[in-house]
Amino acid sequence: MIHLISRTFFKSYAISFREVGYVQYYKSVIPTDVHAPAELRVNQVVKNMDDFYKAYDIKKGDKMYMDKKDRLTIW
Repeated sequence: MIHLISRTFFKSYAISFREVGYVQYYKSVIPTDVHAPAELRVNQVVKNMDDFYKAYDIKKGDKMYMDKKDRLTIW
C-alpha cells in the first residue's frame, strides 16, 4: 500500500511540471530564466529521494538511478 501512495505522489509531482519543450524554446529561455527546465526540476529532485527508489524498485543500472553517496540530503 505504501508503494501505491508513493507512486501516486511521484506521478502527481511529475504531472504538475508537465510541459512540451522544444529545442528552440529551451535555447531562448535557459539563458534568461532563473528556473531549471521542468524535466530537471522533476527528475533531478526525485533521484535524491530514497522513497522514489522504493516506490519504483529503482536499481543500479537503471536510467533514473543515482548512487546513494551522490544523493543530496537537506534534513
